[in-house]
Amino acid sequence: MAVFTPFSSSPDSLVTALLAGNSGITIQAGSVVLAASGVEAVNLYDGSLAMLGIGAGLLLTSGTTPGTSNTLNWFGTDNGAAGDVDIDAVVNTVFQTQSYDATTLSFDFTVTDSNATSVSFDLVFGSDEFPEWGAYWGDVAQL
Repeated sequence: MAVFTPFSSSPDSLVTALLAGNSGITIQAGSVVLAASGVEAVNLYDGSLAMLGIGAGLLLTSGTTPGTSNTLNWFGTDNGAAGDVDIDAVVNTVFQTQSYDATTLSFDFTVTDSNATSVSFDLVFGSDEFPEWGAYWGDVAQL
């Protein structure tokens, strides 16, 4: 029962794996950039955890393959890796800080299907650290 499998192939094959068959989308050669903050920062998720309510897909983390349950009142990773300037632009406006251990995936594509009218993807954000950070910033705001 794998649930999360660290991804170790090329970034190009990762993006290709995300596309639906016959999608009419072509990834532009040389445009795929994966900046991973750790060896296990990129995982494929098999969709088997019904409690999450999401299907199979890609999991980008701050550096570790997660467990399937939260057994601690904290969980964090500090790989000493840099953040991301685009993330920092958002984070800094809210928290007056920067990002750390960022894992990002970017690519350019063209739509080759002349009948296509839109392109979409689903994004789910999760954070084990949010309750701690939310409480911390709530306390700071009350000072």
